[in-house]
Amino acid sequence: MKAKYLFENSLTLQSQRELMRGTLQGTQNHASSNVFAQARDYSCKGFKTASKTFLGFFPTTATLSIALLVGMVVTNAQAATLYWDANGATAGTGGNGNWETTSSLWRLDSDTGALGTWTNIGSNNDAVLAGSAGTATLTANISVNDITVSPSPSGTYTIAGIGQTLTLNGAAQSVLNVASGSTLTITSGLAGVNGFTKSSAGTLILDTPQGSSGVIGGVAVTGGTLQVGTTNTTASYNTASQALRSNAVTLSSGASLTTGAATGTSATSDLRVGSISGTGGSITPGNNGAVQELALSDATFSGAITTTGGLNLRGGNGTTQTFSGNLTALTGTLGINSGATMKLSGTGAQHQRRNRRDNHRSPRWHVHFG
Repeated sequence: MKAKYLFENSLTLQSQRELMRGTLQGTQNHASSNVFAQARDYSCKGFKTASKTFLGFFPTTATLSIALLVGMVVTNAQAATLYWDANGATAGTGGNGNWETTSSLWRLDSDTGALGTWTNIGSNNDAVLAGSAGTATLTANISVNDITVSPSPSGTYTIAGIGQTLTLNGAAQSVLNVASGSTLTITSGLAGVNGFTKSSAGTLILDTPQGSSGVIGGVAVTGGTLQVGTTNTTASYNTASQALRSNAVTLSSGASLTTGAATGTSATSDLRVGSISGTGGSITPGNNGAVQELALSDATFSGAITTTGGLNLRGGNGTTQTFSGNLTALTGTLGINSGATMKLSGTGAQHQRRNRRDNHRSPRWHVHFG
């Protein structure tokens, strides 16, 4: 992957000659706390001047092709891994603070690395939320590739920010890695065009405001729990449960998908997804909500479903959703829109016969029992 960085402080060359090829050896003038003052060797070509201005982080090693352009654009083939350090120069990482692009709250490559600012430029900048658990509040829109959450010894990190959006902008699918015993809760807006993977044994909670989740693409849960919405004792409808309503969700063995429980009057904690597939795992909507699926594509899910709220295929255009796992703990109404086919072939499939219902009373609906 490649990222473009703009650098703002000057390089002082050991040689003031014009360098067409060879090694550029320089030290950054530390005129600002927002940048790194470290000597670096770069292999370069096409560099004709002794001083240019730059903005951002210097990588440990890099091959730079520097064009004679105003502002200078440097191409870095290495991802920058940045560790959250809300208290800056004070010992210890993590904690509460504002995640933006002007303050030096990020350490390069390790929890003891040099401090610098976050940059939204490029598509390969990874964030590590370690140390003391806390809240990183977005005060600007932020772009990030992968996020690793591993507070010590454990705990809950929150990414907040009213009116701000966290965009997953990895060139490939972003990975949200939440360590065992830890939780990452996202209450800001969330966006991205390649979906994401939730990995490791911790819990990821998407509690984004209604209409502020714009993640497009597949969502894979390879470990731990993905929860949509938090427990709400007053709302009659858990709006955050719609965060995955148009996504194809894939569960691996041992992974789980759930919703926060809405316990207000006439409350519903329904789980809304585009489609469900996977070789195992479990689906357990909070407060026995229903599973509401759009059936956007053919899919097979061989994991378990546990709820008394029923299961509904609410879309479908000739698509087939197969449930071949353990269905003995699935009760409630089965609903199928016209044009969709539901195949039940797993353990407990036969007892679902009495629960089926045609949402549109159309002769075109199909339920197949294995």
